[in-house]
Amino acid sequence: MTYSYWNHYCFELSDFFVSILSIEAVLISYSQNKHNRDQMEIKLFLDFNEKYNRLNDRLECISKNAINTNETAILNQSDKAIIVDYINLCCEQYYCYRVKKLIPNHVWKFWHSGIMYWCINIPQLLEIWESEFNQSNSFYIKNNDHPFKQEARK
Repeated sequence: MTYSYWNHYCFELSDFFVSILSIEAVLISYSQNKHNRDQMEIKLFLDFNEKYNRLNDRLECISKNAINTNETAILNQSDKAIIVDYINLCCEQYYCYRVKKLIPNHVWKFWHSGIMYWCINIPQLLEIWESEFNQSNSFYIKNNDHPFKQEARK
């Protein structure tokens, strides 16, 4: 082998290794991004469920009161605050689902069914939402998109 041939051979070999390392770097980056996204989804899921669990018992009480009175009862400030907290939770979930695409579709469909359940069983929820919606300057007003629409299930 001549010197020139050997240099050419080494140059091609180094190009090959650089290509392999570049591909490996892309694969590692993709894997890391996927892992980070999966971790974020898990964290959001756990955080949202924890927030919901703190509200659930109070929502049940408000719902039972509405059913027992057969009318839309006037809520005390504490119950209204619980409903506002629930509305905020729903909006956070919807934002992570619709805008950030961090909530898988099948999870959102399950959560949205729960949102619709509470809308039916606590008539004041939609009244409070409408009031908040009409007084707010938020993402939801700009495009009339929010979690309390039946179509939000899509």
